[in-house]
Amino acid sequence: MIFVGHAELNIDSKQRLSMPAKFKNRHSVERDGAAWYCVPYGRYSLVLYTEKRFEALAEARDSSLTPNRTQSRFDSAYFGLAERIEPDSAGRIMISKLHKQLAGLGDEVVMLGNGKGLEIWDKTKFEQQLTTMHEYLDNMMDELDTPIKPPTPPTSPTP
Repeated sequence: MIFVGHAELNIDSKQRLSMPAKFKNRHSVERDGAAWYCVPYGRYSLVLYTEKRFEALAEARDSSLTPNRTQSRFDSAYFGLAERIEPDSAGRIMISKLHKQLAGLGDEVVMLGNGKGLEIWDKTKFEQQLTTMHEYLDNMMDELDTPIKPPTPPTSPTP
């Protein structure tokens, strides 16, 4: 499943955030799991992953009983600051005070599809970055240089 688009939202007085229908309708409990994982990302945003996607990505990483110190510090920060969030009966998710503080979120936010997950930005910071995001999109695509490969056609069994 791929998340695209954006929506302007409000975090209510109980720290809850309603999932916009365009994202909620793409989510399937059977396929994606019931919960979300929320991770601070950078200085300005949080990233939400579906439960099954986060766990699959985390499990797919190389691991070692003796990771180097940089990897160990990263894992402690990344997984230590991640939170598993179960939506309430109305489908809202709770944004912790720590996550709100780390991402510099006010009560007005923007939820933005980033392909594999959803980002949550403070609305003012998002608006400040929007022009830059748009202006540099071509440059970023050139720098990333990751062409989409066509699917490999199935091979027929040899007789």
